[in-house]
Formats: sequence, structure tokens, C-alpha cells
Amino acid sequence: WVMGADAFPGFREKFLDPNSWHSKQMARVLQEGRFRLCVVHNRPSQRTHCERAGLPFEVLEVDAAGEFSGDFSATALRTAWLKGAGESELSKFLGSQEAARYLCSLR
Repeated sequence: WVMGADAFPGFREKFLDPNSWHSKQMARVLQEGRFRLCVVHNRPSQRTHCERAGLPFEVLEVDAAGEFSGDFSATALRTAWLKGAGESELSKFLGSQEAARYLCSLR
């Protein structure tokens, strides 16, 4: 799963609330097996660490390449991934060949 860093705090809050619909849906996802979340930071000047305490899954944080900073967000990465972009193209968004390889393995 890929999301932008701006959305992560709200996602985490909803996930950790045991009475929320989001928490119940995520519990169903986790029952299906391994789950990792890739958080894309696309504004290096505003980058803050994503608080992971209490989350029962791995969170991989990556920085979008400089040319994709600002208004060009995780949406572009997700769109490219959904359209079948390969490691080389995804690594341009992520700035990391390892992260791109991981995202490709999720298909």
C-alpha cells in the first residue's frame, strides 16, 4: 500500500482507534497475511518521521526524487505503479532502487 506522508497521521489515528470502521477493515486486511505500508515524502523541507508506535505492520518511508517534490505527490507514484511501471521508472519517483523493487514485488 502506498500513501503520501500528509495522509499518514490521520490513517494511523483511525487505525489505532479500536472502534473505528478503518481499524476493523485493516484487521481484515491483516488477517490475509503480510502487509507493508510505503509512505512517500514529497516535500523534503517539511519531512517529519512517521510515528509507527502501535502499528502491527512495517512502514517503509521513502523520499520522492527532487523533480517530483512539491505538488507532484504520491498520487503520481501510485498511478505509475498501477499502470505497471517497472523498477527503473518507479525508482525515479522513490529515489531508491530497493524501494522500487519492493513495490514491484507487491503485484
